[in-house]
Amino acid sequence: MELMVCNRKTIELVLPKPNDCVISIYGTDDGPVKLKDGWKAILRIRFDDIDDAVHGYMLFNEAHAKTIYEFVSKFYSSKDGMFFIQCEAGISRSAGVAVALADHVLYKDYAGYYPLFNRHIYRILSNYIMSTKI
Repeated sequence: MELMVCNRKTIELVLPKPNDCVISIYGTDDGPVKLKDGWKAILRIRFDDIDDAVHGYMLFNEAHAKTIYEFVSKFYSSKDGMFFIQCEAGISRSAGVAVALADHVLYKDYAGYYPLFNRHIYRILSNYIMSTKI
């Protein structure tokens, strides 16, 4: 299974194959995305594209990391299908999740593909994944 980072407009157009899964990230200022039918599994999760706490916004935390890692662990398959990770622009939040998963689950280097990935999300998710492997 491969990871694919995309934005809101792109994911709304995707016609999923039977083994495709999606992590759909939305924030305070945007609601959940409208997905087409046919996904093997969907995780809708809310947090904002911030690095520090800001009143009125949701900072990515260990509970988010746990939810994402449990979802991926349940549905990840090395055989076929795509794992789509989507946020509003497909640049920072989804890329932060993808780079952490690539580093610690797929053992591939995705950082060069997504230079603007959210470092806070990457750090929290990476630390959580590594703590579960000890």
